[in-house]
Amino acid sequence: MTIIVDLDHMLLNTELLKLKMRQALEPLGVSQELFKSTYSATVNRDDNRYSYDAQIHAQKIAQATGKSELVGEITNRLYGTVDQTENLLYDDAKEFLANARSTGASIILLTRGDPAWQNK
Repeated sequence: MTIIVDLDHMLLNTELLKLKMRQALEPLGVSQELFKSTYSATVNRDDNRYSYDAQIHAQKIAQATGKSELVGEITNRLYGTVDQTENLLYDDAKEFLANARSTGASIILLTRGDPAWQNK
């Protein structure tokens, strides 16, 4: 048996991840509105796919604020939130995966987006 599992919104509390991303940028003066508008512009930049790229998001924020020197810092802060993803899994995610593995099922993790972000 093969089980295909979507990472976002199924195993990972993606809305909480986005909140953590936004909070990581608050010390740099990035408002909730700016975060949301640049996030949307980032993921919808290509009509053919939905793809998040932290570097592009950082560039869009820096451009909107006129602070191009912050691209690296913003990118690093966005990637830093991914280091906390274990704490962002839904409570039953690990148990579900362990139970699926114990049955001998093959598990395929489905996600899409920028490979560097997804691999992180």
